[in-house]
Amino acid sequence: MSQRIAVLGATGVFGRHLVPRLAAAGFRVRALVRTPASATAAAACGAEVARADIFDEASLREGLSGCDVAVNLATS
Repeated sequence: MSQRIAVLGATGVFGRHLVPRLAAAGFRVRALVRTPASATAAAACGAEVARADIFDEASLREGLSGCDVAVNLATS
């Protein structure tokens, strides 16, 4: 079983390039995004898409639950 990696900012400038690479390398990827509808590319490569906002502690805790690693690529 591979590690589950949460990527915050998965649809952003850097995250949209990292998510498909992680998935292709065999990792289980959870794409944490503010707007799940904008994460079609992440879902298409096999990533699990979850709504989370870095400024909302409850959603962030839920999104990170069960993940082994978190990569924060969220920018503003």
